[in-house]
Amino acid sequence: MGNLDTFHNTEAEIGLNIQTFASDTDTNGNIIDMDNFESGKVVLALGTLTDGDIAIKEIQESDASDMAGATVIPTDRIFGTITALDTANTKTELGFYQAKRYIRPVFTTDNTATALVAGAIVEKGHPHTAPVQ
Repeated sequence: MGNLDTFHNTEAEIGLNIQTFASDTDTNGNIIDMDNFESGKVVLALGTLTDGDIAIKEIQESDASDMAGATVIPTDRIFGTITALDTANTKTELGFYQAKRYIRPVFTTDNTATALVAGAIVEKGHPHTAPVQ
């Protein structure tokens, strides 16, 4: 039973520390080590919103832990649609499978003059060895 449940077959990491955005910008998320995992998804959550929107711009991958030489994961390995969040307390997800060990989500804000608060989780899945927890 333990090998069939989500808890033992996924692992969550912080993809974007919860923060306030007050201008239009592209923001690199945290570097995630995907060792032992085949795929994952980025879950972006928007909290308080005064104005603007935020979206997952892209997911990058690299074999280097500092993301040197990073490339954007191509659309044929991305699942879902990039959706800008412009309503408080909503979320969007983008799935992926990577060809390299490390990934980093990149986020973009638009029409943001005052403030929006957002954060993201990267849920790693399809482990080579389970259980992972």
